Amino acid sequence: MRMKLLAGLASLVFLALSSAAQAFITLDAIVPDSPMEGESVAVRVSAGLCDSIIEADGYPQITQSGNSIRMLLATTYTDDIILCNSEPGTVDLPFGEFSAGTYTLQLDRQYVDFFGATIVETVGTEGFAV
Repeated sequence: MRMKLLAGLASLVFLALSSAAQAFITLDAIVPDSPMEGESVAVRVSAGLCDSIIEADGYPQITQSGNSIRMLLATTYTDDIILCNSEPGTVDLPFGEFSAGTYTLQLDRQYVDFFGATIVETVGTEGFAV
């Protein structure tokens, strides 16, 4: 009986960890690689399985303070392996045109968790020069 209980608990832990491992949103690159002054610059983002980027009014939110740029994406996340059904994909999201200089982009995501709390997480940061 004890072994069955331990095996059952181990299975639950494995399922919980495997669903978390299937969730991903990544900052892949700034495109183009070497943007020119006045050229549109985008961030390449990949997502899928338990995570997805969604369209929502007012998103993405792009703010700039000096040479620091922040992009906040509306996203979804689930840790229920049954609901992890978002097709993996990659998208280029434009975030501006810039004058000559060096810049840093911080890509953040926002989602509502199971309990209704709004969660904001940093996906990554990337420097680039124009």
